[in-house]
Amino acid sequence: MVKSLSTNTENLNDRIKGVRKALNMSQKEVAKEMGVSQGTVSWSEQPGNNVPESTIKSLCTLFNVNVNYLLNGEL
Repeated sequence: MVKSLSTNTENLNDRIKGVRKALNMSQKEVAKEMGVSQGTVSWSEQPGNNVPESTIKSLCTLFNVNVNYLLNGEL
């Protein structure tokens, strides 16, 4: 489990990027593991983009984090 990286100003997109970086993974590596394009990962990390539920679930599995953490910053 990744330590808490959340701050009050972070949103889902920020947390996705933060966890990926904390795990020392590139967008390309995440994309390969998920079976999506690097562009999909990049888009998911951009503030304001609504990430599909299926992508959130896949990221939680890959990152080994709780869905509540990615959605709300709660461990």
